[in-house]
Amino acid sequence: MSKTFRVSPPAQTHYRVLDATRTTQAKATARAALEKARASQRAEAVHVTKRDTGWAVKTEGRARAAEVVKTKQKAVDAARAKAARDGARLIEHGADGKIVRNTKPRREA
Repeated sequence: MSKTFRVSPPAQTHYRVLDATRTTQAKATARAALEKARASQRAEAVHVTKRDTGWAVKTEGRARAAEVVKTKQKAVDAARAKAARDGARLIEHGADGKIVRNTKPRREA
């Protein structure tokens, strides 16, 4: 589950302290800044789309669907749980491929 993370060229100078040429405090500061930047990234959306064999639950940016189920309702339920767990958006598509609903499920406590 590796994510692509890009840092702008001006900001890269601040992240270069992760190598062994700087002091420990500089490394810790850089690591904290890098983790903060990664945490602020938007989570990928979870899509529910029609397939020949049923309805697919697919995370944006992934090559394959997480699962394919017979009914749209089961796919939406699975996608809603996944989106809530990951803090992502849930995008439901109709049988024609057009977006029907775009929601942000709440995380359950």
